[in-house]
Amino acid sequence: MNSLHYQQFSKSFVPSSFTSFISSTEDIKAVVAIDLGTTYCSFAYASKKSPNEIEINTRWHEIKELPKTNIALLYDNSCNEVLKWGESALLHEEKRRIRITPKYYHMVERFTLYLDDSITERPHLPSKLNYKKAIIDYLKKMKEIIEETLDKRWPGLKLTQILWVLCVPSEWNSKI
Repeated sequence: MNSLHYQQFSKSFVPSSFTSFISSTEDIKAVVAIDLGTTYCSFAYASKKSPNEIEINTRWHEIKELPKTNIALLYDNSCNEVLKWGESALLHEEKRRIRITPKYYHMVERFTLYLDDSITERPHLPSKLNYKKAIIDYLKKMKEIIEETLDKRWPGLKLTQILWVLCVPSEWNSKI
């Protein structure tokens, strides 16, 4: 998107009440778009200088060449610490099922479905965990991988220099 398009986009989609919380468009160096779905999540990024050169992340820690990762978290037994997330959490759970070891942790998946009021059957969550905490924990893990990825691409880029775009299914509009 050219500079004029970028300015028009940012003016039309950023409510004036939020402008004090974000950097001015002159400070923005990159755009990161997070696609948070019901089953999978992904992100892409581009530089303000080269907006047509969009890069889609395909690296999720030890797992490579996947454009998306699962909406899944593996918590410790108290649900205070995320042990693994995304595809890694599912792979760990599969290994556990094969070994039939005692369960000292909680696997939660597709918890973003709680944002859709039209869904009546939602995934089970442990009593120690609510969907809001799971979503926040998931986004924190996403932030870590985004920071790591962007630091390799553009060393020194600050989070305040990023225009963040969160894409969600349209059905979620009542809670977001």
